[in-house]
Amino acid sequence: MKKIQLFLGSIIFIFNGAQGQPLKGNLPDCDQSFTGPCYYSGPVYKNGVVSKDSYEGRVQNKTWNGEGKYSFEQGSVYEGGFRNGVRHGYGVYTHANGDKYVGQYLNDKPNGQGAHYFNDGSKYEGEFKDGIRQGFGTQTHANGQRHVGQFLNDRPNGQGIYYFNDGAKYEGDFKDGKFHGKGKFFFADGAYYVGEFKLNKFDGNGILYSNNSTIINKGLFKDNKFVGASNPSNESAAKPRNSGEISNANKCKRLGLIAGTEDYNLCLKAK
Repeated sequence: MKKIQLFLGSIIFIFNGAQGQPLKGNLPDCDQSFTGPCYYSGPVYKNGVVSKDSYEGRVQNKTWNGEGKYSFEQGSVYEGGFRNGVRHGYGVYTHANGDKYVGQYLNDKPNGQGAHYFNDGSKYEGEFKDGIRQGFGTQTHANGQRHVGQFLNDRPNGQGIYYFNDGAKYEGDFKDGKFHGKGKFFFADGAYYVGEFKLNKFDGNGILYSNNSTIINKGLFKDNKFVGASNPSNESAAKPRNSGEISNANKCKRLGLIAGTEDYNLCLKAK
């Protein structure tokens, strides 16, 4: 029987933030006889001194309101909506290094649907909250590999699918950008593993199948290696015996842990 190498390649999620520099400064008064928004094109004043930042667009109450273009001294440019001096609505922020964010802003930060394109060819398209990836989205790396699923705190967390550029893929739980929890890993040659993962590795109860769905190994895995059949006595020994243990057991089940595994037993013992 063909020996299958249990190895998951390095998966890296890097995000430099999409919000860009905060807006600073103020603008000269409009003509006092003009009650609505007026148009301004020129330098931005900071602490009463003319700066090298500039603004071109609608102005009201001595600040940017409406559509406009703000250019920073170091080369970054924002074009889009403003409200009371901050980015608000749809906008495009082009960083000095060539990165670009296109999408919705709320209170000066990306919020809602947007896309961040990086100068190395990678990109993220999906939901943002307060300037970071949060919600459903797709992260595509420069090498073509991509993650599709839920993001939390700027990293894949929850359910998702990771596609490798050789045809392999992972479907299941993510934690802080890693395969962690229950999932399925499909090798490029058609073989697959179904079971528990820990920090990107087969770890816990699982079944390894060949490409014709014949079982190769069934039982406990550790660090991508099959270590032996599951021990039914472990599960019976881990059964709760009193109200305190029953409460802990319910908590462990809610965390998605499987009775009889090392993580489950540690969870049961936790105060």
